[in-house]
Amino acid sequence: LKLCLRSTNHWFICCRSLAYQPIERFLSTDTTVKHLEADQFIKGNIIYCEYQAMLTSDGTYRNVIVGQHYSWPVYDYAEGRGINATFSEISFFIQRNDTEVLIADKNNGCIRQLDRLTNITELFAGVCEKLRGYSDIVRDGNRLNATFRRINSLFLYKSTLFILESNAQRIRKLDLVSDEVSTVVTSENFTLSHHLPQTMVADSITGLMYVTTTYGLAVYNPTSDTFRYMVSYQQKGYQDGSLDASRWYYNNGMVYLPNNTLIIADINNGHLRIVNLKSENVTTWCFYNPKTLQNCTITKPMALAIIGCSLYVSTYQRISTIQIPESYCRSQITEDQMQWTSKLKNWVSNNNGETIGL
Repeated sequence: LKLCLRSTNHWFICCRSLAYQPIERFLSTDTTVKHLEADQFIKGNIIYCEYQAMLTSDGTYRNVIVGQHYSWPVYDYAEGRGINATFSEISFFIQRNDTEVLIADKNNGCIRQLDRLTNITELFAGVCEKLRGYSDIVRDGNRLNATFRRINSLFLYKSTLFILESNAQRIRKLDLVSDEVSTVVTSENFTLSHHLPQTMVADSITGLMYVTTTYGLAVYNPTSDTFRYMVSYQQKGYQDGSLDASRWYYNNGMVYLPNNTLIIADINNGHLRIVNLKSENVTTWCFYNPKTLQNCTITKPMALAIIGCSLYVSTYQRISTIQIPESYCRSQITEDQMQWTSKLKNWVSNNNGETIGL
């Protein structure tokens, strides 16, 4: 299947510390991509999930790695190779290394492992059954005996896999050394019932973990085992300024940048918003404005990823890229990512934004 890249003339306003940059179309998709990363197995590609499939793309071609690429909900479960493996909904994934991928099968209530060398899946954690994620049973313990309720996302930090669940309204962790699952945060002790945990990132220096919730942001300290809401009034709305008094409307994707900065996808407000963790201040960076093209016209941003010095943003039926200053991403760049960023910049300059690949 051939796809095309297209650059646009849309521009966005950013906070004081970031300069004006264009937003460019990277890839057309069939729906809103839930999660994406740099592909560790095929260097230079991105890997992403939509519906019941995981795909890889270089921006021109896309290929299904595993699952069935339906354009409507299909609730099924089967282990297998490539398209013979079926999922209810791939909500998130984590690449443990070049060849091993952990996949959250949301509605089937489990985590599955994919071997990129063979494209064969197998059960990794949970009791995987058709629509098991809707069960009322939540159980800790050994990873193959634990049960999960509709997993939103995963986060791997050192030898611990954090699991954020919507229906269970809790954050749990899987110790990859002992294979034991335990509960970190529950709705009973932190009132998560209306503030479902969505995604998690970590500051590698302090070890603090930041969690987007439906209408705000929270921080978890694994050393002291404490959890704190950073937004007091957790009701839908829109307001910048002090983080404590800020208002949000269904957060999802989040990335952590050096200089204590978070970029968060505020889906229903249609904004990319920046949180300065030093000053605990919120600024709208990229926002939806259908009446003018002077600002970035972004609709319902979902997943975010930093690859090289590009911020990848998934919205409905597309993945776009935004260049960010090297001072914000230099410490995160690998040699492969720098080569890929350079290749993308050369493509844009050489093709003048014209459509190719049709």
